[in-house]
Amino acid sequence: MRKVSSWQCVIDKVQERLNTWKGTCMSRAGRVVLIKAVLQSLPIYYLSLFKMPAKVANEINKIQRRFLWNGQKQGRYQALVRWEVIQKPKKKGGLGVADCTLKNAALLFKWWWRFACEEGSLWKRIVTSIHEDDLTILPSTTRSRLPSPWSDIRKLATTETPVKKAFFQNARVCVGEGTKVKFWEDYWAGEAPLKQTFPDLYEVSSQQKERISNMGWFEGETWRWVLSWKRMLTQVESNAEQQLHNILQLHYPSRYTSDRLAWIHNGIFSVKNLYAQAVKQMDNEVTVDRLICSVWQKLAPPKVEFMVWLAVQDKLNTKDRLARRRAIPIEMNICTFCHSHNEDIHHLLLSCQYSWTIWRLIAEDLGKVVAHADDLRNFYASWINVRIANKTRKKIWITSFFATIWSLWMQRNEVIFKQQQLDWQALYHTIKWRVAMWTRAWEEDMPCSVEMLAQNFHAIPRLF
Repeated sequence: MRKVSSWQCVIDKVQERLNTWKGTCMSRAGRVVLIKAVLQSLPIYYLSLFKMPAKVANEINKIQRRFLWNGQKQGRYQALVRWEVIQKPKKKGGLGVADCTLKNAALLFKWWWRFACEEGSLWKRIVTSIHEDDLTILPSTTRSRLPSPWSDIRKLATTETPVKKAFFQNARVCVGEGTKVKFWEDYWAGEAPLKQTFPDLYEVSSQQKERISNMGWFEGETWRWVLSWKRMLTQVESNAEQQLHNILQLHYPSRYTSDRLAWIHNGIFSVKNLYAQAVKQMDNEVTVDRLICSVWQKLAPPKVEFMVWLAVQDKLNTKDRLARRRAIPIEMNICTFCHSHNEDIHHLLLSCQYSWTIWRLIAEDLGKVVAHADDLRNFYASWINVRIANKTRKKIWITSFFATIWSLWMQRNEVIFKQQQLDWQALYHTIKWRVAMWTRAWEEDMPCSVEMLAQNFHAIPRLF
């Protein structure tokens, strides 16, 4: 499975599944759900056994990106947000779409865990006999003479990756009798093998392949370490030896217990947990404004939250953005509402005289006065940070932001693509109805109906 052609069946399966979907009829939020629930689950069996070539991972990512932004499996598309941002968890400002390469490594590291925990299992006996692995608690990292999936799994510990760091930071070798733990090579005293922590001492050690049980003996119930060297140590090496002894005073074998591998994060190993820890290890982490994370509050439909997520990042396809990308002539960069200003996102959805009138009326109905602003992100931050004691009323206040910005954007699109006439009074009432419907959806115990809430929108401050 090291050849790209061996993975063609996986790529074809992903593309065939797209043929059955009407991607262009779905919202982008719906496409994200299908990507996470279906497209990323199709190759799971292969990812759990074989190391995926980088070219295959890139091809699968390309299919997912095209489907997200274009809704089809072919054709050009315009990515509004970088894929690295989309792969971040929602709590870090992304969409939570998993990284194929990281998921592949996390699934393969599960075999490291099973190797340590499934003592005497048939598959482990076969693997150790074929690859001449020592009966230690962790697989050997030495290069195998036989190319096979197990050889790729063993190599995972030889390359510095986020998954490797996460695994060995959270997996702890609990030394019992020490018969299955290699003194220099295994991760048992710190976050790295002793041969990496003390490379000079490892080079002069005459016990490089020994296990802990052969590195000393018990005097009664007390363990005595015995380290031997190929030659006399230099002053620098003697100082390092003293540091090593300081570490060994905290780590030593114990009688009548077996060596085992423990997972220190939550106590239970899982691929999901390992993947989450690996994401935190990413060195090239994309910096995203924390304000974006507050979008996902489940107060509005997913497609609305997705649109606000784009808007707060200034990623919506306004005329100004399209003109800068040369998708439309510069002369067409005029506000759809007032026809007197360039249509950037801040003007269209906020500072335009018509848009601001809507914002002011909605805020007044909810008993608040908002200051005029020219930056959408700052306005969103000030809106959600308004102090409201009642929790339900606070949620309605935030929901009104989602309903207003969504309604303004939809009105703009209807004017452009359906040539509808602007009706600000109808838009104002539509926003109130949307707030009422969405509020009823997340607050089932609401004492009033959707109709009553919409018709008495101005009475919300007195009702809650």
